[in-house]
Amino acid sequence: MNVYEMLSRDNYLTVNKLVMKKLGIYESILLSELCYRRQFLARADKLTEDGFFYATVEDVEEETTLSDYSQRKILEKLAQMGIVEVERRGLPAKRYICIHEQALQFLMDS
Repeated sequence: MNVYEMLSRDNYLTVNKLVMKKLGIYESILLSELCYRRQFLARADKLTEDGFFYATVEDVEEETTLSDYSQRKILEKLAQMGIVEVERRGLPAKRYICIHEQALQFLMDS
């Protein structure tokens, strides 16, 4: 990979400064990645009927460098705030996430 490819915008995360101030840097990084995945999967019509999407620990770690432990702790915090809901579904069990848009909007407005 040459330096131009390495520094292209495809290799960056977008982190909202307001969310970062309200939640913290790591929470905003994970939430940004999850919002990106949700938007991508919604466009591909791959959300579940109830609005959940599949996000592996490994895929999220690859994009954010956040470890399994960090992801779990951050998701617990976001779930306690009502921003996300996390479920294990299927066999073998996979991690599904739902982002609650109203709670996220409330956070942004407050």
